[in-house]
Amino acid sequence: MLSVCIPVYNQPVAPLLKALLAQFSTLGQSFEILLADDCSTPEIQRMNAADCPDDSHIHWLQPGGKMGRAALRNFLGDAAQYEWILFMDCDVLIDNQEYINNYLKHFPQADVLVGGCAYQATPPAADRLLRWSYGRQREMRPAELRNQHPYASFSSFNFCIKKEVFRRCRFDVDFHDYGHEDTLFGLQLQAFAISVLHIDNPLIHTGLTENAAYLSQSLEAVRKFLCQPVFRQAETIAAIKILRWYQYCCRWGLKPLLRGLWNGFHPSMAWQLCGPAPKMRLFDLYRLSYLCSLDPQVVGQEYGGKEVPLISVIVPYYNREACLPACLESIRIQRLRPLELILVDNCSQDGSAAVCRQFQQANQSDDFRIVLLEEPRQGACKARNAGLKAASGQYVLCFDSDDVMRRDYLKRLRRILGHMGAPQLLACRFRTDRGQLLPKHMRFDAAQQLIDPVVMTHNVCLRRSLLDTAGCWNERLDRWQDLEFGFRLLLHASSKRWINEALYTVNTSADAISARSWSDDADKLLASLEAIRQDIAAQPEAERPRLTAAWCFKLVSLAASLYREDACHRADDLYCQALSSLPDSHKKYRLLLAAHYGYTKRGGRGFWRLAAAAFH
Repeated sequence: MLSVCIPVYNQPVAPLLKALLAQFSTLGQSFEILLADDCSTPEIQRMNAADCPDDSHIHWLQPGGKMGRAALRNFLGDAAQYEWILFMDCDVLIDNQEYINNYLKHFPQADVLVGGCAYQATPPAADRLLRWSYGRQREMRPAELRNQHPYASFSSFNFCIKKEVFRRCRFDVDFHDYGHEDTLFGLQLQAFAISVLHIDNPLIHTGLTENAAYLSQSLEAVRKFLCQPVFRQAETIAAIKILRWYQYCCRWGLKPLLRGLWNGFHPSMAWQLCGPAPKMRLFDLYRLSYLCSLDPQVVGQEYGGKEVPLISVIVPYYNREACLPACLESIRIQRLRPLELILVDNCSQDGSAAVCRQFQQANQSDDFRIVLLEEPRQGACKARNAGLKAASGQYVLCFDSDDVMRRDYLKRLRRILGHMGAPQLLACRFRTDRGQLLPKHMRFDAAQQLIDPVVMTHNVCLRRSLLDTAGCWNERLDRWQDLEFGFRLLLHASSKRWINEALYTVNTSADAISARSWSDDADKLLASLEAIRQDIAAQPEAERPRLTAAWCFKLVSLAASLYREDACHRADDLYCQALSSLPDSHKKYRLLLAAHYGYTKRGGRGFWRLAAAAFH
């Protein structure tokens, strides 16, 4: 029933294992204890091998090299076999005989349980007082207070999580050392609307770092704020106090003052913090002034060598020899560098691949990286996913091979995405080659996406982390895959922004997929609607009725299109299915669906405007 996962690094764990076995022996529960050593010193490894209990429930896993804090937790969680996983640090003391039982009693109440941490009341030796003081004053809080902000208060030090939830929410493997992987995991839980309950079931933190080493770790964690793109996200800034203050300092012009404070007084501040009475407000000022003293560009170079592109543009193509040159030239002249362009050949049979090879040979440079890929499985979604896998940019932009960018398109995106607090999803408008401005409205709402789509594959720039939560393109879909993908993005994106300008032109050529018959592709269109219905089923219960009602509207739209192509019998069946699928709380929309069907099947246009107002 319970898998206990313990990442081990430079700590003897025999006492902890004996305490856990003693508690499980009285409960009669199925359990396992999984441990993995992250390259501890040979002495510690020999000590654990000699002293740890020889019990069939204890399994030492071999990660095959140093993995880091986050990756090691993922490794252990993947190996767990039971329904619930208990993660605990290795430098802990269990002083509560009901520790395991307390978790078991609360399993029905939430998907994630956080037990909290405690520190011994007796102060440690003077050379470890800073870490102890910080823990007592900032981390040691009762469950009542932590439940006021359950996601922001998340800590991986001591928590239980359902195995099925852990498959969706992962620790960020970019975090190898000390600093804020807990915060990002809590934000993931919030994005997925996972229920989190804090309980008073603490472990005592015994592994106190020496003062000087803890100061060094804290400054290294601060440096991450300037080199990791995730710390420029609005939701991350809101969750980390020092980042909020840094943003204020940038906005109010206080960085030079804090930089001068660091340059002139940081030795004095460190001396006080390592003394007999460290002050936490001074510790905050110490870290904030250090952050203000750093040059973001220099820090980024230290961590990455070559500068990582802000945006990777992914262009899949299939038999586009005639229009590819215009598309590629519009990307070449963009005023954004460094830039990564990934061209994915999706089984072309004309000279498209040769056009791309020539373009690469003529334009490849240190700040304009051009990658050529081949995707042997036909399908736009497969090609886009292949490009995404190869992309290294902080953001990804999928662009169609027959469209043309405005010269300042990517520069406009950079103005927003290159700053702290940038959104997860940034959308723009576009014009067709016939002059039409689309989309017709700019409502970031999943229900409105079904009524009249606003998020399409080619008009949004996405942060990579959003795709980690929302998922990539559904490769089983051949029609309306943009509709389903945009619907998922709007369900999961925590921060969104519009650019109310047409930044590129779309070619509405006769051979485009949109020109194909509704009747010929009815099964493929219905497959996308079924995928959307499954997306809706995964949402919290309170959100499902409104989304389902919007889904019924989209089904009626398809029915009306089929009716206009003389597939009347099938159209009527889909209309009846839509009426029967309406949630009881939205039966008032039956008249709306009837009017929509009657008007649109006879060639009427624009009924979505009335529906959009009804769902607004």
